[in-house]
Amino acid sequence: MLHQRRVSTTAHDDLPSPSLSEAEFHAASPADYLLFQAADLACTMEPIEAKRQEGGLGRSECTFFGGTKRVKKAHLKALRRQDF
Repeated sequence: MLHQRRVSTTAHDDLPSPSLSEAEFHAASPADYLLFQAADLACTMEPIEAKRQEGGLGRSECTFFGGTKRVKKAHLKALRRQDF
């Protein structure tokens, strides 16, 4: 928690940010959040699959997903079974 607070403070103090008058706020239900998360997952996995097919997954991607075979077997297979 201490590290997160330090990161947040540093980001707030040192990085430029748009003013709140430029930000748009929308009320969203928990069901909408789930939809956004599903869309984010799908949009993240497609480029990962393209890189996997070309043999170009990086070391951090292989570590995160558990290897190139696991990307296809566990993550993509489960994602493609969903009916969007």
